[in-house]
Amino acid sequence: AAKAFAEMRNWPKLEMTLERLVKIMPAEPETWYDLAALKASLGKQTESLTRLKQALELSAKRRQGNPTANDLLAAVRNDPRFNPLRQLPEFQKLVPP
Repeated sequence: AAKAFAEMRNWPKLEMTLERLVKIMPAEPETWYDLAALKASLGKQTESLTRLKQALELSAKRRQGNPTANDLLAAVRNDPRFNPLRQLPEFQKLVPP
């Protein structure tokens, strides 16, 4: 459903769907990451940073047990959806250069 809403550019429905997904699958860092990216794109900086922090913590924990797992810290450094947050001190703490 999330993919369909993204393709239709129905941001409110996509946001609602991703919020549900993080409740259903709270240990999945990619879901938190996608929600953080959407919230950044929507100008919801505080909400985005909270979700991004969760995504990065879960990703780091997963990589401790599986070093070949997707590295979301590396991904966020090049993800243009986070451009509106890059100058914020809170973002720079989460994503050091």
